[in-house]
Amino acid sequence: MGNKTMKPSSTSASASDLVESAIASHPVVIFSKTYCPYCTKAKTSISRAGASVASFTPPKVYELNRMGALGAQVQAYLAEKTSRRTVPNVFIGGRSVGGGDETAQFERSGVLKQMLTQAPDRLAELHPAPQSPEPKPEPALAPPAPQPAPQPAPPAPQQLVEDAVRNNPVVVFSKSFCPYCVAAKDNIAAAAQHVPAFDAPKTFELDHMGEEGSQIQAYLAEKTGRTTVPSVFIAGQFVGGSDDVAALAASNELVTRIAEAVKSPADQPGPPQRPAEKLVEEAIAANHVVMFSKTYCGFCHRAKATLQEAARGLDTAPPPKVFEVDEMGALGEDVQQYLFEKTGQRTVPNIYIARNHIGGSDDLSSFSESGALKQALHPAPVQLTRSGSDGPILKTIVLGAGCFWGVELAFQRVVGVVDTEVGYSNGKFGSVSYEAVCSGMTGSAEVVRVTYDERQISVTQLLEVWESRHDPTSLNKQGNDTGTQYRSGVYFYDEDQMVEINEWSADARRRLSKPVATEIAKVQNYCKAEGYHQQYLERKGQSAKKGALTKIRCYG
Repeated sequence: MGNKTMKPSSTSASASDLVESAIASHPVVIFSKTYCPYCTKAKTSISRAGASVASFTPPKVYELNRMGALGAQVQAYLAEKTSRRTVPNVFIGGRSVGGGDETAQFERSGVLKQMLTQAPDRLAELHPAPQSPEPKPEPALAPPAPQPAPQPAPPAPQQLVEDAVRNNPVVVFSKSFCPYCVAAKDNIAAAAQHVPAFDAPKTFELDHMGEEGSQIQAYLAEKTGRTTVPSVFIAGQFVGGSDDVAALAASNELVTRIAEAVKSPADQPGPPQRPAEKLVEEAIAANHVVMFSKTYCGFCHRAKATLQEAARGLDTAPPPKVFEVDEMGALGEDVQQYLFEKTGQRTVPNIYIARNHIGGSDDLSSFSESGALKQALHPAPVQLTRSGSDGPILKTIVLGAGCFWGVELAFQRVVGVVDTEVGYSNGKFGSVSYEAVCSGMTGSAEVVRVTYDERQISVTQLLEVWESRHDPTSLNKQGNDTGTQYRSGVYFYDEDQMVEINEWSADARRRLSKPVATEIAKVQNYCKAEGYHQQYLERKGQSAKKGALTKIRCYG
């Protein structure tokens, strides 16, 4: 990649030449104005994210207010090129990614670091070095005998799309930084909670797949007539994008479509499991931490060091099971191919913890920096319910309704509730911290663990209190609190509790004007929250007396 720099003061250079040369020559370019606070915001986000990227070079910055008439021409050309009239206008890897707000959002989500890491490669893909012309072949002495023209094999991207759509009940072609893709995936995840046989959609993050991702998007445009992501397929049929998925969710048809997609005829056996699939699936099921690696891969060495550092001082943390696929011959190649089919990730390391796909070295580093990795290396503790035959019959249920402080106080006041505890539940790991949960990487929900006397209060009555504290139709949002940790959830230990839970669910769907977004599932990976969260509002002076009716103030 060249390092050609156009002098902004040169009035002989046209605005278009300057812009195109800059974005073709530099992994990161910012068109800015010195006095603009949004420009400062974008520069700060890029500087912070780039500090942890080894290959990062400072962005090329053009301060348009210092370039006279050429600056105004550059801004006009950028508006024509990107449909963005304001500054900053940020390019990463040769593509416009937006302005100050978008760059800050990418930083908060952790995507910006990945974008900066991949920027040089993306730029090289967009602007490859010129190839030397191939020498002309010598003329043949005699014309070759005519051969029948072979039928061309479908190009790789086409084959990938068709195989994925044919072999998976739900497929999402996405980009990791796209908010519409995130919305579609969230709606599918919410619907999946009501389809026990469905785990998760097969997802391809096209921005992680280099040139192949661009080719896939081009083929999808040709196949569906839709040029943008997400592209969602259910049961082999193209559904559409984010708005289409949202419309299906709003009508409750999304649950029905997914349920139909996962049905398979009982008399139709599945294909035999190939050796690579068997090895991968058995390894993930049998080991808390699994890494598929290559002995010479620097990113794999870095990931191993990250795991080793996170496990320091944790006597209970099991060592990772490592497969060096470059030492496994043809089986290793098939293992890497199967991992790509399973995860959408072509490269190593490919890491699983507690049966959850983490990703590669950068993903593991982000996980570690959030504090979630050390927590994840603890095997999940077993949670037990309590019951008694004499006197009270004690049972436990776990309920999520947004921030757990106010919800806990509401249950402390209920006659028949004998104990409450706030915690985190139904995420990927059995031991997490508040900071890790807030990072959004654990999948855990803030919950209240309610122990109650079945002879004094029913599950139905508990659910009435729970519903009164939140909006069960709001997906991953309660009041000003947004994120999957604030989702509506009912988590049960006892199958007998399901009768009343199902009755509430059916009634709520009839009664409420919007689709119910509540996750209903068996308790998994519950852990108690930190001590300072327990009975927080009571300790701040609010009444927890049984039957108290004073208004609960959420932050004491």
